Amino acid sequence: MNLVSKVLRERNGCLNWRVLIFLIVLLTYAGYEIFDGFMPIKGLPPLQERVGDIKKKVNPDNFCFAILGDNKNDKEVFPAIITRINNDPEISFVVHTGDMVRDPEKVYYQDFLKTVEKRLHKPILLVPGNHDVGAQGNDSLYNRAFGPKHYNFRIGSTHLVFTDAQRIGSKTEQTFLRNALNQNKFTENTLIFMHIPLCDPRGSEEDHCLPETLSGKLMDLFSKYQYHVSHIYT
Repeated sequence: MNLVSKVLRERNGCLNWRVLIFLIVLLTYAGYEIFDGFMPIKGLPPLQERVGDIKKKVNPDNFCFAILGDNKNDKEVFPAIITRINNDPEISFVVHTGDMVRDPEKVYYQDFLKTVEKRLHKPILLVPGNHDVGAQGNDSLYNRAFGPKHYNFRIGSTHLVFTDAQRIGSKTEQTFLRNALNQNKFTENTLIFMHIPLCDPRGSEEDHCLPETLSGKLMDLFSKYQYHVSHIYT
């Protein structure tokens, strides 16, 4: 008699229905999670399409965009902000610095995507926050819904770099960032977007920033190309 049979039977040889029901529920949930991971999700337009749309509409020498973050499926403030963005003719596109959703689950992703599709009338660019990918990094869901987690492009003399702050210390992210900066080192303006700031202006007690050793490493890299930290949005 194997282990499963032993678990499923009581001492008198009768089937342990409680254990059986638990196993059925557990296997059903596991099967749903696996199946759901392969189900399509109606995501944002491809990144290349959004970037192309932005480049067509903006004056490369003088453009304006909105920057926001941490809405986490908000139903009041976020829609109101979108309305203001839509009504401002000077704003050409939106940069979202992460935490679009409450948790890295499909239902929250779909909720955010529906809000953007229904309300926002301008292209949106994003970087992942910790609530979007979780501790383990939900790459598949994020990539299907929003596109790549790091990328860069130029608009005229401005270089825009979007990074994955959750993995900013990894070799992959460091290589991407170094190559992006090096290939555009003579660009007049460089804007680097990330979810986690290098430092917290409120002081060490808040500690909503990268570890000091990692932020120091990034500061050294930025200093090499004569960049400086100019804005922290909270």
